[in-house]
Amino acid sequence: MAEDEMMSSSGFRSSRYFRGIAALFTVMKAGVFGRLGGLGVNTYGGTTTTFKEQYEALEDEFIEQVRKDNEGLEEDALNRSVFLPNLAPQGPVDFVLVAMEPSTGGGAGEIQQGDAFSPKNFTGSVEDFILHFCAREYLCAGGKSYYLTDLSKGAMRTREARDQRQERYQEWYPLLKDELRLVARPEAPVIAIGNDPHAFLIRRDIEPRLKGPILHYSQQAAGARERIPSTHRDRYSNFAMEVSWGDIEETVRQVMGASELQDYIEGTLDRLSRGQKLTESRKKLMFTYKVQFEGIRKEVGI
Repeated sequence: MAEDEMMSSSGFRSSRYFRGIAALFTVMKAGVFGRLGGLGVNTYGGTTTTFKEQYEALEDEFIEQVRKDNEGLEEDALNRSVFLPNLAPQGPVDFVLVAMEPSTGGGAGEIQQGDAFSPKNFTGSVEDFILHFCAREYLCAGGKSYYLTDLSKGAMRTREARDQRQERYQEWYPLLKDELRLVARPEAPVIAIGNDPHAFLIRRDIEPRLKGPILHYSQQAAGARERIPSTHRDRYSNFAMEVSWGDIEETVRQVMGASELQDYIEGTLDRLSRGQKLTESRKKLMFTYKVQFEGIRKEVGI
């Protein structure tokens, strides 16, 4: 489907969003994108529209799409979804990583609440912060930046999320394209997390920028964590001795602190530390990401 057809298929987009987004892209393309106190700012036509305002307008569209996803479902339906916001970037980034959809986890069908549970996506598990650590350490070495997102933004129970996944992704794809135009630099690689996002995206017009897939961090894919370490045994042995739980703790503090989630840091650390911490399986996941991210950097010439 042509891009203009894809865009017009989502009639709920607000004129406020598109007027601002069009101006933002024009300024970015002209190379006039700047920073003001860490916040991207664009000036056009005598007005100023911040990156933050553009991103908040996009989140409004995500919320509306979740509402559309839930149309016709009972309030207690197991396949209802809940909007779970991502960690917002401060400006366009160098790499975008795309997973499937947020999970409500635990089979409860509700987002957990309390100071041990951040209200943002990609902050719930040890594996989330392993991904952050590896993205920061190995993908974005040298001052590069990244952004984590999902194909669809409605958090669901894992079992129900499998139902009509491709149809749901197709409904969300126009918004993913809007998201990438806003948060990604023009040639930023898009890295699929797992096979499902890769299989969907490789058939779309985003394909020239698509990299991966990298291994998904879920327990369902844990059996695949052995593959890369088994072919780099000496490197992995040295790596496993160098990483520690302290790396994850520091990543929690840095990621959540930078995202104005300070009130959740100690509760999150306490909750995550009650488990098995940095198991051998998790170290293998970290090493796998190290190898995969370094391969992507080499592929794109960094």
